[in-house]
Parts: sequence; C-alpha cells; structure tokens
Amino acid sequence: DDIHHSLGQSAHDETGLHGRQVKDDPTNTPGNQTTRGRPPIRAAPKGQLRLEQISASAVAGRAFVAMWFNSEVQALYEQSLKPAIEDAGFEAVRIDAVPTLDRIDEQIQAEIRRADCVVADFTHGSDGVRGSVYYEVGYAHGLGKPVIFTCRQDQLSELQFDIRNFQHLAWTEPDDLRDRLAEQIRSLVSSDGDN
Repeated sequence: DDIHHSLGQSAHDETGLHGRQVKDDPTNTPGNQTTRGRPPIRAAPKGQLRLEQISASAVAGRAFVAMWFNSEVQALYEQSLKPAIEDAGFEAVRIDAVPTLDRIDEQIQAEIRRADCVVADFTHGSDGVRGSVYYEVGYAHGLGKPVIFTCRQDQLSELQFDIRNFQHLAWTEPDDLRDRLAEQIRSLVSSDGDN
C-alpha cells in the first residue's frame, strides 16, 4: 500500500498508466523488488506525459546542428550551415536557439530524436576539441540518424581517431561549404529513406 500511495494512487486504484491493470502487474507485488530491496519505480501520469513529450519521434524536415557556440564560428552557422540546411528543404535546429527550462542534455537528446539528420561541425578553438559534439554524434549514431561531418580544413588532423574515418566536408571559408553541404544533406536523407 505504501508503494501505491507514493505513486499518487490509492491502495484500491486498480488502473495504472494508460488504463493498464496494476493489480495484475507482476512488478507491483510486495515480494517483487529490484536490487537493494527497493520496489520498482513508476512515473506518475503527469511524469509519464512529460517523458512522452521529451521522447517525441522525428519531426519531418529538421536537421540538428552540433557545433561549437563561439563567435569564431558564428559566421559558419549563419553563412553556411543554416542556409545549406534550408536550401536542402530542412529547418536548422541549434540547441542554443531552443527555449527550454529542461536540463540541456535532455533537450539535446530530444532534439536529436526529432531530427531527420545531424550536421556536426568539429571545428574548435585553442582550448581543444568540443566534447559535446562528439557526444551528440554518438547519440545520433546510436539512434541510427544520418550524420554529416564538417570541419575546418586546418583542423582535420586534430580530430579524434574514431571520427577521422568518417568522410568530412572540409572548409576553409564558411561560404565554400554551403552548396556542398546542401547537396550532401539531400543525398544522405533521400538515400536513408530508401532503406
């Protein structure tokens, strides 16, 4: 009964989330406990709704942009990445432009799940590689999302070994990447849809 009350349900409430029968749920018995003797945890209906919102599936026509947020590469985003994504018929989504009260890591994951593809630029400043870009690409790969890799030409040799074996669209000036990136997005996303 304490378990039911802690979840916001009365001891006599027989329906759980989405109308499932709680009394017939094998994880809801007093003798069935998880490690360390704790009972299983269930999200309250309001929490379950929030989890479903965060876990939304892909929204057609969105490309998540993973990159360093710094004035040194702002021109890259404004003159090349965003226009190329739009030229390919997609909306560019960069996490610093998404208003949220959620934890940033949860919002990044949600936006990657919603995206059709990820455009990842590995250009960095003098302080070294952008670990967050590597994380975001790994998360996208885990979900099976297509990823397009870009990097400033003079930094290709500084990429971590496990990223170097992917084809990167190298650029020297932001303007020289736009057309190649738009074509790559069209090609990658259309070929991904054929599978």
